[in-house]
Amino acid sequence: MIKAVVKSIDVADEVNFIKFDANGIILSMLSLENLGLSVGEAVELAFKSSDVFLSLLPLHACSVRNEISCVISEILLGEVVACIHLKTENFEFESIISANSCRELELCVGKEIYAHIKSTSLYIC
Repeated sequence: MIKAVVKSIDVADEVNFIKFDANGIILSMLSLENLGLSVGEAVELAFKSSDVFLSLLPLHACSVRNEISCVISEILLGEVVACIHLKTENFEFESIISANSCRELELCVGKEIYAHIKSTSLYIC
């Protein structure tokens, strides 16, 4: 879970676009329901590890709103799937990707990488 504070809430066409500040990391979430949040409110955020994709460089001209610069702290490499443990200054999380992708990207412990999460994948615990 990621501790964050609601930074802004925009509502249009019954869709909520909410921005959070997680100690300097800005995260965005789209929600079809009114969650009753207010600006300044403390929340805990989460997402499924299978909804996190990785890149070696920042993405540009991309629809994904959430990009987190992080470092690989552990890799559990199986025959088909790899679980990549990621660390920022403030929180840890993981990404589940294919073992082939892990090898092709030459991922290793200590490597700086970018994690990306769609705003529809973020939720409040």
